[in-house]
Amino acid sequence: MVEGKGARTGHLAEQNQWKADQHGQKGSGAGGKGQGRCGHQGKRISHPWINAQIIISSELGDMQQLLATVKSHLQQMNLVNLSTALHRICKLSACDQNMQARLRHHSSFEALLNTICVVLSNSDPAEVQLQSISNVVWSLATVRLVHRPLLEALVTLSVAGMANFKPFELSTTLWAVAKLGSVEVVTTAVKPVFSAAAAHISKNVHQFGFRCLATVSWAFATARQRHARLFRAIAAQMLPMASAANCQEMANTAWAFGTADFHDDQLFMELADKAIPRLREFKPQELSNMLWGFATNGFFHEAFYAQASLVAHSMDLQAQHLANILWAFARVRPRHILTQTTVLALLPSCTMQLHTFKPQEVSSTALAVGKAMSLLGESMDGAVSFAPGAGLLSIPPEVICFFSACLPWV
Repeated sequence: MVEGKGARTGHLAEQNQWKADQHGQKGSGAGGKGQGRCGHQGKRISHPWINAQIIISSELGDMQQLLATVKSHLQQMNLVNLSTALHRICKLSACDQNMQARLRHHSSFEALLNTICVVLSNSDPAEVQLQSISNVVWSLATVRLVHRPLLEALVTLSVAGMANFKPFELSTTLWAVAKLGSVEVVTTAVKPVFSAAAAHISKNVHQFGFRCLATVSWAFATARQRHARLFRAIAAQMLPMASAANCQEMANTAWAFGTADFHDDQLFMELADKAIPRLREFKPQELSNMLWGFATNGFFHEAFYAQASLVAHSMDLQAQHLANILWAFARVRPRHILTQTTVLALLPSCTMQLHTFKPQEVSSTALAVGKAMSLLGESMDGAVSFAPGAGLLSIPPEVICFFSACLPWV
């Protein structure tokens, strides 16, 4: 989801920081203010040169070498170097949980985090590059590491510099802070940045594109920060830009508005209309998120749900996707023929994968099936259906197989 967007934005921020540093922008150094160049084995070391060494080491893909490079230059680094080093380390370990676990106990990584914390805590907010703030918090979120003193320093500086954030910097920062909040409860620590961001974005929403607004809404929803005025402003700004949204952005928006319990029929209608011809481009997670978001808000667009049902039949759906999709159909139109058709089409997959379902997914799916098939004495075409030679209503075999498989869960 938004993770991909966060990764792209983090990389852009790093590149922009390096360019800015090469052009002589100021940055507080770990060894003291104004320590731009210093002697090291007879060579003159500049901050752009340090950045180049960090990037070269990271591109080799060797974490130990990258950490050694960071350690050797740590005392000469400015904030741009520090944030670039952290970004490169976290990016290299982003898909390797074992590497992340080792990093948490590596002395060079701990020293880097502590140095960044000290530099930020002692920095004048007016001199801190907000790209660096965005990079640091993105890096922490990427490896799901909550460093409370550092997070508090980042929040303080973000609030102080709120008016100067570029849209992509602010949306990335909020995305990362929200993601960290899903790792560990840090609601009190991060609330100030969401409050300040809500006020700032509401007043300047015209500066934000659809992608940034989708990320912002996802962040507020994930962090459980309710700001109705902000969501009203976001919805109004998104409406004329919906045609420019990609599948992930449409799905994230629907999910965020559903999670935040904020209803906007005009926006939902526009998103549904734009999504219909592109639903086959959606990934399973995106389709289930969009359906879930619409259903949570009680929004039903028959053409969208009909096309979503057809597309879902041909997808490789996992337990969470199946449970969310069936829940969504049963939530908005429990006895609609479209819901019944969708249930019968997807139920065999549910039965086959039942061993992978979580208890909540089993109960959610069972409830959806029960709602869809609860018309006693009435079949899907409206006629009474009886089992041949019996006084019992005919129950579809897909339903019987599913509930039989569910018996061990009872």
